[in-house]
Amino acid sequence: MTAELVTGPPWPEGTLVVDLDRLGPVTLEDLAGLERRDEASVGVVRGRCEGAALAVAVAVDLLVATPGATFGRAGDWVDVVVRRGTGIVGRKAAAYLTMTGRAVDADLARRWGLVSLVADDPGAAATGLAEEVAARSPVAVATILRQAHRGAAREYTDARLTGPPSPGP
Repeated sequence: MTAELVTGPPWPEGTLVVDLDRLGPVTLEDLAGLERRDEASVGVVRGRCEGAALAVAVAVDLLVATPGATFGRAGDWVDVVVRRGTGIVGRKAAAYLTMTGRAVDADLARRWGLVSLVADDPGAAATGLAEEVAARSPVAVATILRQAHRGAAREYTDARLTGPPSPGP
C-alpha cells in the first residue's frame, strides 16, 4: 500500500500511522497485510473517506477523524466493507453505508465503532494514541491484534472487488 504517513514527530517503534486522505493504490493483499501486522495501525481522516479509503478505515486498528470527516460510498470496495465492516460497526450500519450510497459524519461513525476518536487535530491525536500503544508490552499488543483480526485474512481472500483495484486519488 502506498500511503503518506502523517507528518509530525517520529512515530514510536511498533506503530504505523496512515493518512487515509493521501492513499495511493490499495489492493486486497495490502488490507490483509495491514491486519496481519503485530504492530498497531492508526488511521487519520480529515475529509471524505470513500472507496478504498473506507476499506482501509475498516482495516486499521484505531481511527482518528476531524469533526468534518465523512464516511461512506464504498464503491468498488462494497464487498470488503460489508465483510469486514459488519464485525466492526454491525450488520445494519454496514448495510446502511453500502446499500444507500450515503455518507455519515465522524460523530455517527464514532458511535457505530468505526472511528475511535474525533479530534480537531487528528495528527496530534494519532500521535498520542501511537505513543500510548507503544508504551504497552509489544507481546500484549500483538496478542490483542491477533485476536481482533482473527479470520480477517480469509475474508480478504474470499472478497472481491466489483471493479478494478484502486488507482489512488
